[in-house]
Amino acid sequence: MEKSFQSRERGFFVEYLPNEVFKSLSKEERSWYSKYRNRHLNYHKLQKEGEDIQSQIEELKVLLGEKKREVKKYEREVFKYYDKVKHLDRNVEFLLWEEEEWRNKKECEKDPKIKPKKRVVFRVEYKFGGDRLRKKVSCGSWETIPQLLNGYKYKNKDYKKVSVDDIRNELNINFIGSYVFYHIYKNGYSHFHNHPHNLKKVVEWFNEYEKENGKWEGFKWYGFTYEY
Repeated sequence: MEKSFQSRERGFFVEYLPNEVFKSLSKEERSWYSKYRNRHLNYHKLQKEGEDIQSQIEELKVLLGEKKREVKKYEREVFKYYDKVKHLDRNVEFLLWEEEEWRNKKECEKDPKIKPKKRVVFRVEYKFGGDRLRKKVSCGSWETIPQLLNGYKYKNKDYKKVSVDDIRNELNINFIGSYVFYHIYKNGYSHFHNHPHNLKKVVEWFNEYEKENGKWEGFKWYGFTYEY
């Protein structure tokens, strides 16, 4: 609880003594009275200063309340626009995982003789506008993926001779991860979300980027190096 600076003078207040009364006092009483008057003046001065500070505190409380409301208002504005530029601090955050999409599921359910057609997709999940959104990067089937990867100009292997597990690993941490990181960082979450992505575009981006910036430089965006 805050202490106020209300006067306590009524409990120990002696009025100013006329000169003739003061002179009628004994020497000891005059000494006490002089000391009392001196200290009473200082007491009153300090009390007044305290009351002034108390008044300032009350005014500051009102001002603080107004400022807090302003901060809250601008906090909402800051986060609103932060969503649009947060990728620029290079602290890009997203989750990435592989799935298989069954493209002709309904046909297969109707006719068991129809061969299932599945394609590999990488799901990208990120937070934007307060919501968690997902986007996919379509890669085609495991049969066609090696051919697409062989379109990479600076490859050091024939992807038709690479195992599915090794291709899966390279897609995740090398090709898809670097592509996603770069495009979110450069263009933002909103732009990335509103455009389609597939493995062909990923390979084309690597070819264009590394033609300008040097062989295997594209992979550095996700913090990995291309395997020799």
